[in-house]
Amino acid sequence: MNCGPEGTGGRWSPWWGRIACSWAAAFAGLHFYWAVGGVVGLRISAGPLATERPLWFVVAGLWGVGALCLLGALLGWLLARPGLRGGPALPVR
Repeated sequence: MNCGPEGTGGRWSPWWGRIACSWAAAFAGLHFYWAVGGVVGLRISAGPLATERPLWFVVAGLWGVGALCLLGALLGWLLARPGLRGGPALPVR
C-alpha cells in the first residue's frame, strides 16, 4: 500500500499512530494521577498552582487536559489502523 507523498515511494506504517497513541495515553494517565491528588512532577509542570490546587485548575487543567489527551490517544489509535473507512475515518481525515 503506497500512501506516501507522490513520487517518494513512502509506505503506510502503523508505528507513528501507535507511538502517538501511547504518548497521549501516558500524558492522560499523568494528568488523571495529578487530578486525584498525586504530587510527583506536578510542581515542575504547574508551578505555584500545584500547591494551591484551586477547583478550576483541577477540573479544567487536570481532568480536562486528561480527557483531551485521551481524545488524542484515540486519534493515534485510529491512525494506526490500515484502510480506515466509514464513520471512524471522518475525524482522522
